[in-house]
Amino acid sequence: MIMLGLSGRIIEQSATSYQMSTPDFIAATAEIGYQAVELRAGQLNVDTPDAEISEIGHALSQNGVACAFCNCLVAQNPDTLGDVRRMAEIARGLASPYLRMGMTDVGWMQRACDIADEYEVGVVVQIHTNTPLETVEGAMRVCAQIERPNFGLTYEPANFVLAGRDYGAEALKQLGDRLRNVTLQNLKPIEQTEGEGVIVHNDRGFTRCLPGDPDGVSFERVFAGLKAVGYRGYATLIEPISPTMDSMALAKLYLEKLAPLC
Repeated sequence: MIMLGLSGRIIEQSATSYQMSTPDFIAATAEIGYQAVELRAGQLNVDTPDAEISEIGHALSQNGVACAFCNCLVAQNPDTLGDVRRMAEIARGLASPYLRMGMTDVGWMQRACDIADEYEVGVVVQIHTNTPLETVEGAMRVCAQIERPNFGLTYEPANFVLAGRDYGAEALKQLGDRLRNVTLQNLKPIEQTEGEGVIVHNDRGFTRCLPGDPDGVSFERVFAGLKAVGYRGYATLIEPISPTMDSMALAKLYLEKLAPLC
C-alpha cells in the first residue's frame, strides 16, 4: 500500500520560519490523517540540538507518524561529509529511511552514500528541472555514475510537467528499482510567462492548481502508474504555503483526494 506523507513546506514561511512548531506540525499531520512527514532543513538539520531531536522523535512516536525522509542539502565538498554523517545518524535515530540530497558532484555523492550506508540509510535525489536529473534518461545516467545500491530517485510528476515529459506508467517503469521515494505537488501550463505565481521553464508558463484541476497533474494516472510498478512506499505532498487557503485545510483537501487512490 502507498502511504501518504505531508511536507513541512506547507507551513514554511521562510528557510527558518514556520507557522507552527515541529511537534505541533507532526500532531496536526496525524490529526488530519497523514501517515508520515517530511521535515524540512529549517525544522531539522545538523545544528538541531539533541534535546529538540528527542522531542521530535517523541512527537513522531506519540502520534504514530513516520519520517518519510530528512533533508541533507549541503554544499558538496569534503568539508561537508561530516554533515552527512550527522544527518545519517539523526535519520537512523528517527527511523527515517532516506536522506534527500541535491546532485552536483559524482565523487562526493559516492562518499555520501557510503557514509549513509553505515547507518543503513538510503540517499535519494529528486528528478528535477535544471539539474542533471531533469529527464528519466538523465536520472538513470546519474544512477549508473553513482553506482551505489543505497542511491535512488525521488519521482515528482509536476517536474515532469515542467520538463514537458510524460509522467505515467512508462516513465515509472524506466526507473526500475531506483524508484525509492515519491513527492507530489500540482502544476498546470498557462499562456502567461509573467506575473505573480507564474513559474517559467523553457519559455513556458505554469502555475499552481488544486487537485482535480483538469489541466493539472492527474493523480489518478500517477497512482495507477505507481501501482503498476509495485511501488510500496511514501508519497509525500510538498505543496508550499497557499496564498489563498489555510495550510492545513489545503493538506486536508489533498488527503481527501489522494487517500482513495492509495
